[in-house]
Amino acid sequence: MGRLGFDGGRVLEPGSGAGTLIGLAPTGVQMTGVELDPLTAAMSHGLYPQAEVRTESFALAPGCRARPSTLRSETFPSPTSYCTIP
Repeated sequence: MGRLGFDGGRVLEPGSGAGTLIGLAPTGVQMTGVELDPLTAAMSHGLYPQAEVRTESFALAPGCRARPSTLRSETFPSPTSYCTIP
């Protein structure tokens, strides 16, 4: 991240899994991971207690205006849709 010009701040990982990106984050970055699977989210939280790990669907998180379709191919929200994670 540092080589790309990012030197600190907040980072959202919408499908954090076991937290690989969280573990590779440079010092000074506040990481928030969102993981649907409770076991994987618990592993991520155990490995990286300094990060906030939320066990929920990113697409259905509170504050999310996007509701992806599960029955059609348009599973990605439009560019004007967004989610805010408090």
